[in-house]
Amino acid sequence: MDNLPVAAVREEHHVGMVVAVDVLSLSDQRIGRLRTGAHVVLKAYHTMVKKIMESQDRQAALIVVPNVAGLSVLNFRDAVKLNECGEEAARALVPRLRTMLEKSLAGADPYACPI
Repeated sequence: MDNLPVAAVREEHHVGMVVAVDVLSLSDQRIGRLRTGAHVVLKAYHTMVKKIMESQDRQAALIVVPNVAGLSVLNFRDAVKLNECGEEAARALVPRLRTMLEKSLAGADPYACPI
């Protein structure tokens, strides 16, 4: 039910910083034109989930948004490519994450660190 469970992870695992991954934002583009009732329902679902995630992503220290355009999180055949896209996006954020961790270790609030 929780597509970006930042608060749950922080509470359950007692961690200060959470790095979240958002695969929904770009996968929403895959829906394309609303040709059928199923497309309308799927678009409505994506819109609702994205709205909920907007409040949740503010709780994360960093959000990884892989470029999953042309892929589907519902298609298991895309799993390897989706994983590769996630790794690529995460690698690009390593310098920011390193800076945040250094500031956190120095006593600064990681959520107050500009990213």
